[in-house]
Amino acid sequence: MTRLGDYISEFSVKNHLDESIPVYSVTNDRGFCSGYFNKDVASKDKTTYKIVPRGYFAYNPSRINVGSIAWQNSAERVIVSPLYVVFKVSDKLDRQYLLHYLKSDVGMTFIKAHAAGSVRDSLKFSDLKELPIHVVPLEKQRKIARTLDKLDALISQCHQQANSFDTLVKSQFSEQMEVAA
Repeated sequence: MTRLGDYISEFSVKNHLDESIPVYSVTNDRGFCSGYFNKDVASKDKTTYKIVPRGYFAYNPSRINVGSIAWQNSAERVIVSPLYVVFKVSDKLDRQYLLHYLKSDVGMTFIKAHAAGSVRDSLKFSDLKELPIHVVPLEKQRKIARTLDKLDALISQCHQQANSFDTLVKSQFSEQMEVAA
C-alpha cells in the first residue's frame, strides 16, 4: 500500500481570460455532466471557475462523501465551480481504476472518516492525498477497471429490467382494478 498523494497533484488553473468553456458539474451517479440542473446555476462571471482538462479529476469537497467525484473525458476542457477541487493523476495510475477505487467501499469509508465540518462534511485535498491505495502494474489496473465497468453495466441492466417489471406489475394491477370497478 502506498498513499494516493504519491500519484496525484492539485491543479488550480482558473478561467481568468473568461474564455467560452462549457460549464460542467460532477454528480454522484452521472460523473461530469452539463445541463444537469433545469436552470443555469453558473455565475455570469466565470473568471474564477476552474479549468478541468481532459483526463483530470474534480470533486466538490462537500459532496465527495456521496460519490460526487469523476474524471473528465467529455471535452478538451471544461470549467467547474471555484468550490471544486481539481487534480491530475500520474501516468502510473489508470484513471478508471482510480475512480472505481475512490467509489469503492474502502475508498468511501476513508472519505467519510476524513471528511469534517461544522454544517456539512467536507474533504480537503490534503486529506484525500493520505488515502492508502494498492497500486498494481498498469496493465492489471486496466484489466480490473474493464471488469468493473462490465459489472457496472450488468448491474445497470438488472436495475432497468427490475424497473420495467415493476411498471408492468403496477399497470396490470391498475388494469385489474378498472375491470373490477
